[in-house]
Amino acid sequence: SSKTIVSFIESNLEASIDFLRFECKEKVATSNNQLTASLCNLISAKLRAEEEPKLIAQDEELIQAMVVWCFGWSVGGNIHDASRAKFAEWCRQRFGTVISSRFNALLQDIYGSYVDLQTKEVRPWSALMPKFKYDSAVPFFGILVPTIDTTRYRYLLDKLMNDG
Repeated sequence: SSKTIVSFIESNLEASIDFLRFECKEKVATSNNQLTASLCNLISAKLRAEEEPKLIAQDEELIQAMVVWCFGWSVGGNIHDASRAKFAEWCRQRFGTVISSRFNALLQDIYGSYVDLQTKEVRPWSALMPKFKYDSAVPFFGILVPTIDTTRYRYLLDKLMNDG
């Protein structure tokens, strides 16, 4: 329910921002309000993308996993690569006792996976990565070889631009 999501955010947001401010280095400076809005927008976008968001919201464990993933990609999404391991470890410590064991894979690699609300699973980005097919008719500079990075950033942009 929305009350569960709000309560979860309220009990973890300040601590996550404090950790970010004192232990991590951001690529671009942000305000606390921006981070909060980013988290809320990503949660909203993930749910709006679904055909039956109310049905999905009934699975509280799934929703908690999704919100934890959103913490990683909103509060922890704008940090230098060197800080990602610290933030991922903070997430493991903070959410390890809260998140259901069926979603443990998320805490093992929060930046290397996503929460698939349809299958109710944590899946690696490679599950979304399109196969590359070379086309000799495409100019060299028009070729984009899919990578894990292009896949995850395209996914995030798609969610936020189309559903956020």
